[in-house]
Amino acid sequence: MAEEWAAKLRLELTPTDNLSLYALAAYSSNATCPNFYSTFEGNFGVWLGSTYEFTPQVSGLLQFAVDGIGGDAQERHSVMVGLEFELVPNLYIKPEAAYFDNGYSREFGGILRFQTVF
Repeated sequence: MAEEWAAKLRLELTPTDNLSLYALAAYSSNATCPNFYSTFEGNFGVWLGSTYEFTPQVSGLLQFAVDGIGGDAQERHSVMVGLEFELVPNLYIKPEAAYFDNGYSREFGGILRFQTVF
């Protein structure tokens, strides 16, 4: 029987019709070994994000994250910005750019995702 455990708490708010916000806090009892339930380093992780709907077809995305808090893990920070375009009903293109800093290196990256909803 495993003695490790993890817990997550998510809060979502929609202050206006166009803006939605979320906060996610997570705890893992095992700071040295990420697992299925805690894919982050350290004991704690925090994610803050928002989506703003500019038009019914275009939304902007923003996310800040910190993990590696507690234990012997190195604290890591990241920022992601993106757009979501609905080309036709249920077909989305999502370009995203991200910055990642783990205390040892700083990295920039991006992704272009195509998504459909059935």
